[in-house]
Amino acid sequence: MLPSATDMGHHMYWTNMIVQEGNIPNYQQADVVFKNGNYAISQPQNISDFIIGEHLIFSAIALVSGLSVISYFPTLVLFVINIFSLLAIFILTLRLFEKSKEKINISILTLFLLGPLFALAPPQAKFISGGVVGNIIGNFLLPLTFYFFLRAMREKNKIMLLFALVFSMNLFYTHHLTALLFALSMIIVLLLFLVTNLKNILYILKTWSSLFFSLPVLSFLFFSFIFAFFVYTPTYITNQAVKTVIGSPKKIEHTGLSMAQFKDAIGEPRLALAIFGILILSYALLKGLGSQRKNFSYEKIPFHIFFLFGWIGAISTISLFPQLVKIGIPSARVANYGVYPFAITASFCLAFLFFKKDDDGKRNYSVRPGFFFSILTVIATYLIVSGFYDNSQNMAQLTSPQKINQTFNASEFLARNVSGDDQIQSDHIYIKADAWTKIFLMKDYNFPLYRANFERYENGIDKNEKCTLNMISSPNEPDSQKCFSDLNVKYIMVSGKNDSSQFQNNDSFWQIYSNNEINIYYRKAQ
Repeated sequence: MLPSATDMGHHMYWTNMIVQEGNIPNYQQADVVFKNGNYAISQPQNISDFIIGEHLIFSAIALVSGLSVISYFPTLVLFVINIFSLLAIFILTLRLFEKSKEKINISILTLFLLGPLFALAPPQAKFISGGVVGNIIGNFLLPLTFYFFLRAMREKNKIMLLFALVFSMNLFYTHHLTALLFALSMIIVLLLFLVTNLKNILYILKTWSSLFFSLPVLSFLFFSFIFAFFVYTPTYITNQAVKTVIGSPKKIEHTGLSMAQFKDAIGEPRLALAIFGILILSYALLKGLGSQRKNFSYEKIPFHIFFLFGWIGAISTISLFPQLVKIGIPSARVANYGVYPFAITASFCLAFLFFKKDDDGKRNYSVRPGFFFSILTVIATYLIVSGFYDNSQNMAQLTSPQKINQTFNASEFLARNVSGDDQIQSDHIYIKADAWTKIFLMKDYNFPLYRANFERYENGIDKNEKCTLNMISSPNEPDSQKCFSDLNVKYIMVSGKNDSSQFQNNDSFWQIYSNNEINIYYRKAQ
């Protein structure tokens, strides 16, 4: 099993650095800059795209087992974490609806809605094969964090609050996007909770204060403060990355999804059922608030509804209307987080429609059993067929192992022959698994230099230089020649089928390596 995903290659570079050096890495990269009329490689600059929690688990496995990061194990680890995230959702659903007679049915239906489609098809299949480490681990930690906060608030349990804070800290050290969504969701949960219980707010705050100002909780908060500011501060704080997401969205992928795109991200059947579930829960909430005004009881507060509404509200707002909250983060990726709460709400809707229990606890169907199983079969067939179809489309886009192996062979050749300050120019557009070349070389996160997708040079945000574009696309141009000289680029690795023509008959380059997919050229001394 040969890894090929770009994101996984980026993550495994840092993992391999931890394995080789035995230290937590400084997340930095050098880049091409234009200064005083010349091109140059900058000094390493801090980057905020990575957090240590994304890499420690892989580093630990590699150190203990001796396995190379260029192998099957990173993908298998993500797959196992994804399975455990489904189990985490199952126990969270059980706890959300613990007072419902149908809690078992709701939890099983949640697995039913998540399993066939979510675990097999995009986004999760793409996240696993694509090495989207932060999302996968975040999807595991997020429901567990909600689980312990729910129990802490509902049971007034300081130990549960302690566990909630422990998982929160793990979340903030693992994936900043998931942590941000969690924080926004909890803010909405607390606002909904307090606004609907204004008359009893003093009693509620007093109850929560006794939990917060307890010895276990304060001790952990003190430990967290010491760790965060004196041991290891998350990179997105030290680099002030928060400033990059606060404000009106600028990138096109950050400006919000259409309703059709949001439906595709959540899944049409889940979204439709969840909307009905939200309406039913809203009615139950209004009814419960009416009785609470007459005779308040903390134990009867519908915490599960507040948590689901806060979770769904935060994800829907950022996905559809990021301008309202002035946050610029990838809208499509945020929408993928909505699969969990929408699946739970959709499962509640199905259980409400099809199941009921008599007062003696005996289970009955709200409709005829034959009709129920017919409907269930239709839904199951639709989900499974859709899931496997989407997954087959995803698998069809994956690179063949033969092409990946050619990239690895070329990378090994470069690792054996490149020395000193010589730079390499590679290509991300046509070379498959090119992000893994940096792991063979282990010189810098941005080594070798690479030609990015064309649109990244045109949007005015991602790429502020064109050396890496022109050195491959038009190597004979005077500006390209200046780039070669100023940056000391000696080796060019390109697709033999797409970009060899501009080098093949060029007297300035020698071809020194070739396989079925890749040619490597050496630039002669000028």
